[in-house]
Amino acid sequence: MDDPASKTRFLVSRYQFDDMHLRVGDRFQLENRDQPKQRHYATLVGFAPGQSVLVRTPFVENLPVPYTDGQELTARAFTGMGIFAFETSVQRVCVSPFHYLHLAFPAEVRGTQIRATERVQVTMPTQVSIGDQAPRPGLVTDVGIGGALLELDQILHPGERISVHVTFALEQMQLKAAFEAEATVHTHTGGGRSEEAIQLHHYGLEFQGLTLGQKVMLQNFVYQQLLADHQLLI
Repeated sequence: MDDPASKTRFLVSRYQFDDMHLRVGDRFQLENRDQPKQRHYATLVGFAPGQSVLVRTPFVENLPVPYTDGQELTARAFTGMGIFAFETSVQRVCVSPFHYLHLAFPAEVRGTQIRATERVQVTMPTQVSIGDQAPRPGLVTDVGIGGALLELDQILHPGERISVHVTFALEQMQLKAAFEAEATVHTHTGGGRSEEAIQLHHYGLEFQGLTLGQKVMLQNFVYQQLLADHQLLI
């Protein structure tokens, strides 16, 4: 069940279109406002301030999504600054020289930023490297920009440095992110659940030395999960 309090913990502010600092090629999520709701990802082609926003028509199974003139949509953009959304409608469906949509230019934009400490629950199998030992399997059960919660069958100690293989899909970027994240063990909550007589432990990790690109990918993953779980309403 959704926690009503979780829907109010994100401060949503008003912005202008230029505040998003969008560039050609940036990805949009388009959600129809009728039922059943469907979400697809489109690429920004360009825009004429006050007139129109042009995006490539999303494709599903090699066919363009059948938008219609006048159809009302909610558009969302994921940027390094935060997540933005605006209400729009399809002005014109175009098929030449490629499939693209003219969307109504928004009068205003809503936006919010997520704290670096924000976490989302996941079930992310991983490989953990500890010193010179061979990598061993573990499970990441929540993750955010700053760190993760790790489930492991080995005892670690606060302050210990490890490496965790992080992998996740980013629908809006159409890619699968995968990288090694150096981390410091901060907390150990003691014995966790047992699996086939193996005692599992939970460790709070703080990521160290992530690149800017890795942080942006993690941030966008957090946005994606919050939207999918209806914890973030924007």
